[in-house]
Amino acid sequence: MPVSFDMSALSAPVDPAVAHREFQERIDREGRRTGARVGMAWSVFQTVVLVAGGGILAALAVVAVQLAFGGEGLNAATVIIAALVVAPLAVARVRSYRTGPDAVEADVYRLTRFAAANGLSHVLAESDPDLPAALFQVGGARVASDVMVAASPRRFEVANYSYETWTARTRMPRSATFAVLESGIPLPAMTIRAASPSDQAGAWAPQPQQTPLPFEGGFGSAFRVFCAVEDADRVRAVLTEPVQTALIALVRHGDVEIVGGSVFFLARRQLRLADVAFWEWVEDLVAMVDAVDDGGVRVGTSADPARRVRREALFDGRRSSRPFVLGCLLPLVVGLAAAALVTAFSH
Repeated sequence: MPVSFDMSALSAPVDPAVAHREFQERIDREGRRTGARVGMAWSVFQTVVLVAGGGILAALAVVAVQLAFGGEGLNAATVIIAALVVAPLAVARVRSYRTGPDAVEADVYRLTRFAAANGLSHVLAESDPDLPAALFQVGGARVASDVMVAASPRRFEVANYSYETWTARTRMPRSATFAVLESGIPLPAMTIRAASPSDQAGAWAPQPQQTPLPFEGGFGSAFRVFCAVEDADRVRAVLTEPVQTALIALVRHGDVEIVGGSVFFLARRQLRLADVAFWEWVEDLVAMVDAVDDGGVRVGTSADPARRVRREALFDGRRSSRPFVLGCLLPLVVGLAAAALVTAFSH
């Protein structure tokens, strides 16, 4: 059955005072206060290490410039210039502690009202979610956040997800967003992975008994399909050409796993759940699973170009390099130039 959400709450104005109060009340009610404090302490520790490390590297670079221009090396000017170089980074990190929580509280404010308007349950966080997909069988520190569940007409669950893996002695924080829909018919177990490279994709693998199943054309170029050998014919019967076209349109930057009657759609990074485009995407996923249940003969996606543009923006994980240039490289270049000038004119 098609799903259409009332999305007015996602664009409604937010009362910051109410959002803050409600967020704090929910943290206490759901028993997340200790976790919130630990998360804040860890973030502060990261900031201290980042700024201190950046300061040391900046000081070393300044000393190198001073020596190159005939200076004696480490002196008061070295410390002052290095401090000025890392000052924008320190200010940006401190400001994030003010603006970051406000943005989170605003999103929770909207999601709470969106959930109420559409008959969804909403939980701030759930540790170690018990889900059968391969993604949830790897790593540690596993947490699903903003878990939203619909019981009818088709049960589904969506959430952001974070976890950690280890490479040698390096801790690798990883993230994803998942939408899991219950199928109305028995479906063969399969894994459909986007062919585009991604660090997140390397964190988990298809089930051990699954082997590659080749497909031709655009779908074969966009995805790699895995299933048990005995399920190959059933998988091809499910992945009709209309289904392939819909998957390319909706999930070409992510992965799909069907296991135990559930269809998992996995984005390779965390998406903003309070974005209208996210729930438009969920509507399209529900429509596609409905069509698969009906035989996969007629599977369509919205022809609205604006909707398609919003979906592309939602999944576009590229970030502008401008903040890095203005906040890190530019102060470093100016600082090194200042070191050179000060050293040159002091002799």
